[in-house]
Amino acid sequence: MIVWLSGNSGAGKTFTGDYLARCAEFTHIDGDELFWATTPAEKGLFSNLVKAFDHWFEGASAPVELWHPYFHVVLSRVRAAATTSARVCISLTVYHRETRDFLREHLPEHIFVLLRVSAPELLRRARVRFAEYAKSRGQPFERAFEEAHGLPAGSFTDADFTARTRAIMRGLQPLAPDEARCHELDADDGAPWAPLHALLGLPPPPTVVPVEEIAEVNYARFRKHAPKSEISVTTIVAGTFDMLHMGHHLMLHAAFHHARAVEFWVTDDAMAAEKSARCGQPIQSWAARVAALGAWADSQTPASISAFRGALLPALGRSLDFGGGGGGAAAAEVARLLPPGGEGGGTPYPYAGRHSAHVLTTPLGPAASEARFTDIVASAETAAGCDAINAQRVARGLPPLRVLVMPLLLREDGGGAKLSSTALRAAGQAAEK
Repeated sequence: MIVWLSGNSGAGKTFTGDYLARCAEFTHIDGDELFWATTPAEKGLFSNLVKAFDHWFEGASAPVELWHPYFHVVLSRVRAAATTSARVCISLTVYHRETRDFLREHLPEHIFVLLRVSAPELLRRARVRFAEYAKSRGQPFERAFEEAHGLPAGSFTDADFTARTRAIMRGLQPLAPDEARCHELDADDGAPWAPLHALLGLPPPPTVVPVEEIAEVNYARFRKHAPKSEISVTTIVAGTFDMLHMGHHLMLHAAFHHARAVEFWVTDDAMAAEKSARCGQPIQSWAARVAALGAWADSQTPASISAFRGALLPALGRSLDFGGGGGGAAAAEVARLLPPGGEGGGTPYPYAGRHSAHVLTTPLGPAASEARFTDIVASAETAAGCDAINAQRVARGLPPLRVLVMPLLLREDGGGAKLSSTALRAAGQAAEK
């Protein structure tokens, strides 16, 4: 049995193929696999197929030289799979009648199944899918959409998202009465398993469908092929963050420069009270500290980041003995801590929308146990705690975090005292620099 699964983007073709592989002993061929092409020849095949879709979206025929080669490659993989598997399914969108005629000529034994989903449901799914894509990149939904479509920062509109999504729904030609072995299946509810099994003459579907496990198959497929970025996904920055000062700012700038998304984990009021008792000074509430962090991050602009770089040079000179005000060594250290490209691609407010705040209730927090983190920012004083975090991660089978260690900065008034909220409060100095 060979089954061809078709439908609009978001209709559930790939998931249905993975479902049949998991629950009905099919070999599933993902027809979009050449999207991940690495050779020039394969990239050319996919590029031409995209051009063919431009014709099909308009309801027109496409030149055969644009799509015949791609479909021949897919068909060769189908035939190869059919030599070892009694059941094969292919998930690949077929928009135009001419393509279905081509398949009937070259693969006459296949059963064609068109998954039908209403336009409102396709739009809803498109939003969910793109939100997951944006999350995987550590970007706000709007900025990810702008980058995906080559749009300037700040130009996103909901109307544009809807229009672009609807544009790729056009041109899907309905099945004609004379098309043998072609069937439509209502997939609006996302679970057409019983009618699908009946259509294909399969035994009844399982009582419980392992939806999350099936979805993970496609996520793993994406992770395997997706290009790796030098910018990490999610960085964690943890601490009290009372009375923000330049040392805090250095840690925060570095976090944003090394990651797409930054999570602030701020000690809760109970932990802050313990610290307050030790230092003999009051500490702001969790809500006040989180509000200050968010306000600082959202206020940053390329100009303010550039100004911070300039102020950091003499600060590093004092702290690291780089020549009392900079020099080549200090400049190199600035480049290491704040590498070019972390300013958010020139957006007016490069950190806004890339951060979230959370309550920290234990010394190690979630970094020791949660897989989503890739980096952690620490000061020279807290780096040892990161070693403990990584030891626990390795014991749990998780990859260790990259530890970005920030140097301690010294106060400007000399004496070798480190810059800290406690020292600033005791001296009556302003926290902001």
